[in-house]
Amino acid sequence: FNAYLDGARFRNVNWNFLNFATIFWSSTARGTNKAWAHGMNEQNPSVSYYPSAKSNAFPVRCIKD
Repeated sequence: FNAYLDGARFRNVNWNFLNFATIFWSSTARGTNKAWAHGMNEQNPSVSYYPSAKSNAFPVRCIKD
């Protein structure tokens, strides 16, 4: 899997982290206003997992079963 470091749009206002990081939505909600997201960046070879506001604009990755 190769992730493009396209950045993320927070609260539909600012586009940040272009060419540095990307954040993908998961399919799991965390309460009414949040959902779990996975973040990756250029400097840390791990995947972070945290709740994020649903008003953020992150890409999704579809996987065929």
